[in-house]
Amino acid sequence: MKQQELLKEWQKEVEKYIPGGLSLDKHKTLLETLGSLVAEVLKDGKVVTLPFLGKLEVRHVEARKCRNPWTGTEIAVPAKKKCVLKQAKNLKMMLNQ
Repeated sequence: MKQQELLKEWQKEVEKYIPGGLSLDKHKTLLETLGSLVAEVLKDGKVVTLPFLGKLEVRHVEARKCRNPWTGTEIAVPAKKKCVLKQAKNLKMMLNQ
């Protein structure tokens, strides 16, 4: 689902609870604000809990060595941080039905 499709679906859902709803531009602003807020919290090393989805957290991946499959030369991959989603139990059950 692309951003524009997500915004339109979100707008439809909100109109069920808020008569008249919000404009698509306001939904886009809310989505962008949520994204930047989550990024800032993750950058500080904290966990973000998203209801019905799960928890977003940052994990540290150690430096390692691997091989280029084409040439066979050894490459050093530096340590990095990555964002992982630990899915909520209800999401996991819904996906596996």
